Amino acid sequence: MFPEPTRDEMAFLFQLCRANKWSSVLRYVRENPFFAITPMTMDNNIATTIVHQAITSKGEASLRERVILAILERTPHASAMKNGYGSLPLHVISQRNTTKMKANIKERIIRKLVEVHPKALTTEGGVGKRTPLHIIFTGTKLQRHRYMHWK
Repeated sequence: MFPEPTRDEMAFLFQLCRANKWSSVLRYVRENPFFAITPMTMDNNIATTIVHQAITSKGEASLRERVILAILERTPHASAMKNGYGSLPLHVISQRNTTKMKANIKERIIRKLVEVHPKALTTEGGVGKRTPLHIIFTGTKLQRHRYMHWK
């Protein structure tokens, strides 16, 4: 059995995420999968997870992808963890302005998130209580076209 991470360990892991030390983060998660499902506290006192941090980081996208996919393989429950804003990882990655990664990497992560937690697509979350599908289509030409057509 794996020990439950301490608050200090999670604070240290948060700092590794912030420093874009994704290889180190991955090593810790492989040693103890509970790191992947234990919330961390950001500088603003809002809860987050390693997956949320890997999605929003500006570090090397391929390294972040490796961490996210490894976590989802070993601890799929990490996809159902909400951050302090009430957002699942799928909510966060669905936002166009929060991720710095190429479309193909983003697509692989989204596919994996949906594969391990299909209900995430229709789960309300975040400040606006929107689903990831609402977020994806907000502000798109398709949405504006439908709105104009319905008027």
